[in-house]
Amino acid sequence: MRSFAACMCAALGLWASGGAAAQPVELTFQEVVRRVRADNPLVGQARALGLALTGDPLPAETAERWGMIWKCVDDEALGAEVEALATRFAAGPTRGLAATKRLIRQSWLQPIETELELERDAMRELGFSEDYREGVAAFMAKRKPQFTGR
Repeated sequence: MRSFAACMCAALGLWASGGAAAQPVELTFQEVVRRVRADNPLVGQARALGLALTGDPLPAETAERWGMIWKCVDDEALGAEVEALATRFAAGPTRGLAATKRLIRQSWLQPIETELELERDAMRELGFSEDYREGVAAFMAKRKPQFTGR
């Protein structure tokens, strides 16, 4: 469960303020196109092209300001922040968190109709999970849920 939580922290986009995402300088045409396609919905075409074509490092503060990452924290606070998030994710409904991450990542690439169908399917599947039943029971009993990842 901890490895899942650590992966969720990484996917969320948590960087130390001293960190920068270095871009490889020598890119093939296909790599440039792939990079622009991935970054374009997040930062806009001009910034995506600039990152892909120059290979300039991207400071964490800039990535946060541009909306590419969720949060930038001081270097000294990164470990504690990751640990707190990992603990929170590990105690949560992990299947639901994973489905949410997957659906949000896929939503950039497909029509809204397809996205709604995928969301419907995920809700249907998760609605039969033990974590769903526990979440509803905890809500009704006004207590904190104890999720198991099933």
